Amino acid sequence: SAAYTYLEAFDRKTHRYLTGRNRHHGFVKFGYDNARYGFDANLRGSLYSKWIASRVESTNAETIVPAFQLWDLYAAKRLRKGFELYGTVENLFNDRDPNRGQPTQQRLEVGRTFRVGIRWTYDRKQ
Repeated sequence: SAAYTYLEAFDRKTHRYLTGRNRHHGFVKFGYDNARYGFDANLRGSLYSKWIASRVESTNAETIVPAFQLWDLYAAKRLRKGFELYGTVENLFNDRDPNRGQPTQQRLEVGRTFRVGIRWTYDRKQ
């Protein structure tokens, strides 16, 4: 599956683009599901274009933040009696804001995150 959004965030009074908004934003998901073996997995990506992070009105100087992408990986295996083992890696490629540690840093820095767990679902039919 995939999605694309184009945003024309334009101020009609000043005839300038608004700050803090990505003009292009995309999402893609590649999924695999095998009901016979109780296994499913997916790879998800969010892609963001560069954007104007801030503007100094008196000088019209703008801080442009570079484009970036975030990828997540998920897999799960169904076990017996309603149990499911799952694991995920968020920010798979550890994409970081190149302005990290600077006053112009614009993105939340969480880095790569790993999670594993067991999920239990109660169902009388099992």
